[in-house]
Amino acid sequence: EPRPVLVVRGTADPISASVPATLYGRARAPKHLVTLPGASHFGYTTSLGLAEPLDGPAELPRREQQAIAMGYLAAFFNGYLRDARWCLGALSGKEALEGLEAREIPVSAETAGRGAGL
Repeated sequence: EPRPVLVVRGTADPISASVPATLYGRARAPKHLVTLPGASHFGYTTSLGLAEPLDGPAELPRREQQAIAMGYLAAFFNGYLRDARWCLGALSGKEALEGLEAREIPVSAETAGRGAGL
């Protein structure tokens, strides 16, 4: 049985701009792609390595990138590991995450082999 996949990408990522789309395209459903407008490659992660200087400038402050990414990660893990299926609405693009209602976060999803998204 396929395992659920979550791919998060930033639109200001100069390092691996095409990799997230490739990973998402190759994954089997259920799969989710969250695009963070203005986020850089390392900006939404909590770990920085030696490659941080290679990261491009981001339009969003790092703390905001992390908060958005954490919201979607929590929805993903709660939805699949805790069987809180109501959390998956945000990952399908049908519902906004609490606190992010004013932001337009493009979300694509395929569940049970069907496509859905914004």
